[in-house]
Amino acid sequence: MALARSIRGVSSSLRVAATAGSRRWLAAAAADAKNDELIFTLSVPSRSLVEKRTVKRVTVPSAEGELGLEKDGPASLLELRPGIVDVLNEDDTSDKWFIPGGFAFYNPDNTLAVSTPEGVSVDEIDEDAIKSELNAWSAKLSSAESGSKAEAEATIVVDMYRELQASLGRL
Repeated sequence: MALARSIRGVSSSLRVAATAGSRRWLAAAAADAKNDELIFTLSVPSRSLVEKRTVKRVTVPSAEGELGLEKDGPASLLELRPGIVDVLNEDDTSDKWFIPGGFAFYNPDNTLAVSTPEGVSVDEIDEDAIKSELNAWSAKLSSAESGSKAEAEATIVVDMYRELQASLGRL
């Protein structure tokens, strides 16, 4: 029994030492590889919409609310909701992208990658088309059988168009 406790104690001590050593090594590696600026990438499954662009700040629609990310922030993994990704470029111009959701990966080396199923530049959005599609999908939602796949699909699309309209109204 005493031998088992002693082995568990040694094993526990080794895990603590290994974990602390790993943390020190990861921190040192991150410090060595850190970029001086924030490097941003916005990707959809088929391609990158923005690839490794040096920017001042990126504001993302996180599940907790709008979040502005700048260089030297804490490493984060963020779930994104539908909304606008606002990119403040080095020349103080701004690019805005609507996304239906996704994830943002903010790394210790000052790289930020946003992965989303779709993304469209706000400049390319036709507000009249949004209204028309919202009306069409709202009609599909009202006529869909309760609990059906059609209802679920229409609910998702209607919510996305409503968020798109609301996001454009906040610009």
